[in-house]
Amino acid sequence: MLYGNLHTNIRLISMETQPKVEFRNVGQMYFPQSRVECHYSLSSEHNWNNNDWIGLFKAGWTSVKEYSTFAWALTPEEYTDGANANCCVHFQASYLPRPSQEDYQFVYVDHTGNVCARSRLFTFSISKPFDELETLTEEQEEGEGEDLLLVVSRAQLLQTQLEQTLREQAELKKAQKEAEREKEREEGKSQKAKVEWERDREKLKQEISDLEEQRAAGGGRMEEMNGETKKYIYI
Repeated sequence: MLYGNLHTNIRLISMETQPKVEFRNVGQMYFPQSRVECHYSLSSEHNWNNNDWIGLFKAGWTSVKEYSTFAWALTPEEYTDGANANCCVHFQASYLPRPSQEDYQFVYVDHTGNVCARSRLFTFSISKPFDELETLTEEQEEGEGEDLLLVVSRAQLLQTQLEQTLREQAELKKAQKEAEREKEREEGKSQKAKVEWERDREKLKQEISDLEEQRAAGGGRMEEMNGETKKYIYI
């Protein structure tokens, strides 16, 4: 039990124009034969805690104690407090409900028991035996025999492809952020070099000015000495 003294009434955080937590890419149907990925976004306004969790609830629930299963709300490794983040958790197949017509939804609950977000409703179903099957060929290494012919449900195939696409998208975003950070570092180095160049230039200008003043002062003394010399000659 996650909360022993939690009130049975639901405490919902007031929904603002931009929600602090939002579920993304929630399908209308999932298949309990394979794990389910739950994607969600945290805004900079959300105070994430490692005791935040996401529950799978049957439609019509009235208490956060009525979850069917749950997973801790994870964040990316590079996550920092006060930042926006796209996150993902997995619900393993062995903990998912059996196929039925019942509606379910994901619910994000923070460490104090407040409900921060609820997803759209969806169901857990099983694909039809024949009309939604796909065949795949799994290539074997040399010397390991003939290629294998695999038969999987179309929905499972599509879900696997979706998960792969989302992973690739996350990797691209990570690479993009790293490129942006590298660009910022290079711009910082360039700005630092420019400041140092300006400082050296000003220093050199000051040295030139000092030398010119010294030369001018030296020239004046030379003329004065020449005048004194001529004076003594005429005497």
